[in-house]
Amino acid sequence: MHLVSKVVFDYNIVNGDFLGDKNLSSLEDLKNAIKKNTTYEKPFLVRINRIVKIMDTDSPILHDGNPFSVMIQDKFKTVQFDDEHFDFTVVDKLTYQPDVRKMLIQKYGSTLNLEGKKLTDNIPVLYFGVIENNNFRYVNCRSLTPKDIVLNKDFHQIWPIKSKRPLLALEKFLRKTKETIRQK
Repeated sequence: MHLVSKVVFDYNIVNGDFLGDKNLSSLEDLKNAIKKNTTYEKPFLVRINRIVKIMDTDSPILHDGNPFSVMIQDKFKTVQFDDEHFDFTVVDKLTYQPDVRKMLIQKYGSTLNLEGKKLTDNIPVLYFGVIENNNFRYVNCRSLTPKDIVLNKDFHQIWPIKSKRPLLALEKFLRKTKETIRQK
């Protein structure tokens, strides 16, 4: 048995209009996908998954029962581990409770259920819009926490610390391209 590891990354983008789920070849590809498929009117969530594939290169998979044909995709017996991910939110600029209150009054004539959320004026919020179901309207909004990571469209961190550089933790995560396999 000869085991070989391969680390791949994929990403999911979730906003109201676009759901991406693609392999990640570079950070630039992710930036371009985000710029092409989003409007920045509402925040959206991005999850980068680190996937480790362990292949037994001594066991090729036969295709269609033909012993002379080997499959092109994953041509060896493969075990896949989805063990790590990196989450962040992308938004053009930070929004605060007074901003949300003003938008709600302009559009709906009231603040709906915003006052019941116990938001603080000086802590930014993630405002995802208003969910409407029949005659019921619900403000989808929450305060940011120190554990949240928020980037702008240029991938510069704007929460919890503002920086004019790309997020170093994300770059470090994407550099983890090797996985050691120990065989007994």
